Amino acid sequence: MKIKPVGFLVLIEIEEISTETESGIITSSGTEATRAQGGHDVGTVVDIGPTVFHGYAGCPGETADERCEQWGFGVGDKVIFKSYVGDQLPGSIDEGKHLRQPSRYISIVDKHIIAKIEEE
Repeated sequence: MKIKPVGFLVLIEIEEISTETESGIITSSGTEATRAQGGHDVGTVVDIGPTVFHGYAGCPGETADERCEQWGFGVGDKVIFKSYVGDQLPGSIDEGKHLRQPSRYISIVDKHIIAKIEEE
């Protein structure tokens, strides 16, 4: 099964977070630690729907890729997005965007992406 977001949805792979004590014990794993601390998660954009940012001021591009570029991010970028939004998918997605095992993928509305993270 191949996964392609529809409409104005963005498919994101949520970044896993591990909290480790000084003695090496993992006390928390997953995105729950970030959700509890501020209502934001971090993830990588896997794919975008065809009408992402359609009608938004400053995003007159013809295609979803052009509108995302004008908005400031694209497929493969690491982004910060609002927690507790979207729908978690029931499986993982491989390189060909095929659904596989249980995973950390979520489909969110375009406007819930807050910022792009750039490496220095």
